[in-house]
Amino acid sequence: MRSALLMIVLLITLASANGEEDLSKVSFVAKIEMIKGHMHASSLNKMIGDNDLAIAHAMHPIAEVYIEISEDIKAVNASLASMLQSRLDNLPSLVKTSSLDEYESEIMNIEELLDDVVIEVVGEEASKPEFLMRVIIELLEDAEEEYGEAVTTAGKIDNIVEYQDAQAFIARAKDIFNGIKDSIKEGREELELYFNQLDDAIREIKSVDDVENSISSMISKFEDMLAIEDPRFAYTARIEGLLDEIIKAYENGDYGEAERLVSEVMNNYGFIADDVNNYDESLGKRIEGLYGELVDKIEKSVSIDSIKDTIDTIRMEINVVEKQVIPEFPVGLIIALASIMSIAIVMSRRIVN
Repeated sequence: MRSALLMIVLLITLASANGEEDLSKVSFVAKIEMIKGHMHASSLNKMIGDNDLAIAHAMHPIAEVYIEISEDIKAVNASLASMLQSRLDNLPSLVKTSSLDEYESEIMNIEELLDDVVIEVVGEEASKPEFLMRVIIELLEDAEEEYGEAVTTAGKIDNIVEYQDAQAFIARAKDIFNGIKDSIKEGREELELYFNQLDDAIREIKSVDDVENSISSMISKFEDMLAIEDPRFAYTARIEGLLDEIIKAYENGDYGEAERLVSEVMNNYGFIADDVNNYDESLGKRIEGLYGELVDKIEKSVSIDSIKDTIDTIRMEINVVEKQVIPEFPVGLIIALASIMSIAIVMSRRIVN
């Protein structure tokens, strides 16, 4: 019983860790792009002679963003982290003491460091179109939030810095898109139109609802291109099928196979366990307890009716997950789950065997 429970914990932990790692890489690169966006906004303001706004944007990278990724950079290259932090710290002071050419040159130098950071922390994955589409999605979501904080319901700019942040993040998203659009076979023209329409909406200070709808359409299009189907129902469907297999194996007297199938069930459940616990921790504990109970019954060779009773209870709890928990899952996790869906079963078989 103890070894079975340890295996359950291991499978859940492995699945959760893989999802979190995938999400963190996308978020890391998105934050790097946000730093670039802030610096570009600073440069544009210096160009038109608004040093106050230029300084405000130059301060954002070190004050708001770098702090969130500094430990990741230090973990792989402490020297590079120190150099980048020093340059970002010094950037606001250069707004008034350097010429525009000198300032833009320094921003270019920092961008080269940022590109080096991405290579060090994320590696080649960060250059793949599919990965960059996910970065674009995150940038658009951040731009939507900034715009919502900047513009009033009356269509007036209430916070110019946040408004320009929204513009800058969209500009970064568009720049990334332009770099990968040749690899997009279908829908490229539609996305180009979306970006142009979004630029117009921001420039014309359209309502927050209009901008949110525009961004939502773009995100949906990118998700379609990524073929992001909801893998969570695939996990629960797989669990349902495995529960049927457990019954058949047990009825045939193959208790070892039945126990192995329970471990495979738990591997599939592991990919949604965090969200179940976040939604209702008691639900997660009940489900994990039921799987442990099922393993215990198999080891004790109880009657098939007793096995079916536990499996029926598991089915009811999984039904709750499908109806109540899955609609609450964040989009970012859907992306992470989709990226690891194809190896879930292989992982479980390797661990069990």
